[in-house]
Amino acid sequence: MTSGKVRLYKRGKSWYVSYRDPRTGRRVWKSLGTDSKSLANSAAAKIKVEMVERGFFDDRRAPTITLSEFAVEYLAWARVEKTSVDNDARFVQRFVSEWGGKLLTEITPQMIERWKAQRVQEPLWGKDANRHVSKNTVNHELSVLREIFSKARKWGKSDADPMKNVEFYKVDDKRDVFLDEQQIERLLAACINPQAPHIHAMTLFALHTGMRRGEILRLKWDDIDYRAGAIRVISMEGSETKSRRQRFVPLFEGAKEALREVMTIERMAGNSSPWVFCSDDGQPFKETKTGFNRARRLAGLTWFRFHDTRHCFAREYLLCGGTLAELREILGHRTYEQTLRYARFAHGDVIQSARRVGKLYSTTNNRGEVGTKETNPTEMKRE
Repeated sequence: MTSGKVRLYKRGKSWYVSYRDPRTGRRVWKSLGTDSKSLANSAAAKIKVEMVERGFFDDRRAPTITLSEFAVEYLAWARVEKTSVDNDARFVQRFVSEWGGKLLTEITPQMIERWKAQRVQEPLWGKDANRHVSKNTVNHELSVLREIFSKARKWGKSDADPMKNVEFYKVDDKRDVFLDEQQIERLLAACINPQAPHIHAMTLFALHTGMRRGEILRLKWDDIDYRAGAIRVISMEGSETKSRRQRFVPLFEGAKEALREVMTIERMAGNSSPWVFCSDDGQPFKETKTGFNRARRLAGLTWFRFHDTRHCFAREYLLCGGTLAELREILGHRTYEQTLRYARFAHGDVIQSARRVGKLYSTTNNRGEVGTKETNPTEMKRE
C-alpha cells in the first residue's frame, strides 16, 4: 500500500514501512513491530504527518554530515589540542571503518552497544590468541566517540547524542605499581639512549613531579617558577589534565636535575623552543611510547607503564612525610577518594617535613637541597 511517500509492506507476519527522510534525503526501512494492518496504517499516517511538519517548519537543527566527513574536522582539531592524537586517529579510523558512510544522526545507541560487545571479543593483535581487547581499552575508544559527538553538537554539525544512552564498562582501573630504588636506577639507566635523549630526562622528571604524561608533554618553560620552587600546570580542553583547573606542583631537586639535562640537550641542538620537551624542530613531542618501551624492556620492567611514575611519586611523597591533602592538590585528583588509595603510605604525625624534601629518589649526580641558589632555566633559555 502506498500513501504518498510512505509505503507499507508485509514480511512474514510483521508490517514494515519505507519512506524517504526529508531532512537527510535517505531511504528509511524499519519494522513497525506489529502484525495488525490497522495499527500499521495508523503508524504510517503518523509518519506522514511528521514528514509534512518537518518540511513545513524547515527544521535546520540537524545538519547532514557523515561520520567520515566529520572525522576529518575532528582530527584537525585534535592535532592542535590533544597530545593523544595518535591514539585518537587509530580509534577514529576504527569508527569510520564501521560507520563511516552513515550520517551522525543515523548512528544509534543500539549500533554502538553491538560494536562494543563485538570489540571485547576481538583478539589482541600480535598477542596470545586467548587474550582479547580489554574493557578498559574499549572505554577509552568510547570516550573518543563521545567527544566526537560532543564536538559535532558544539560546532553545529549535528544534534545527535547517542552516547548519552551508551553505558561504559565498569572496570577496576586502580592499578598501583611501584618500583624500589634498585628498579628505579635500572629504569633510568636504560632510559639513556642517544637516539631518544629526552626519555631519560622525561622519566626522571615524571618520577619527581607525579605529573601526567600529557601534562609533561605540554609543559612550557614559562610554566616553571624556579624561585618559587613550583611548576604551574594548566588544564586544556580535551587534555589529560582531568581536574580542568590550574594547579602547582613542587619543583623538587630531581625535577631540577631533569630540567638541567633538557637544557644541555637543547643547547647542543641549538633549540630555543618555548616547550620543555621538544624535538629538534622545536615542536613538542606527541608521545613517549617508543623510547620508554625500549627502556623498560632493557630494564626488565615490561609491566611498568609511564603512568605508573605517578604512583611511585605518590608513595615516596607520603613516605617522606607529605599529607594526603597536599598529595591530592599535587596530583590534581578530582575527588579525595582517588587520593585515599595511597593512604597506607601516609604518616599523619609529620605534617610539614615534605616541604623540606630535596630529592625523593637517590641519584648519582647533582645532589642538593631545595632553596639552593641556581640559575632559572627560563633565564638560561633567554641568554
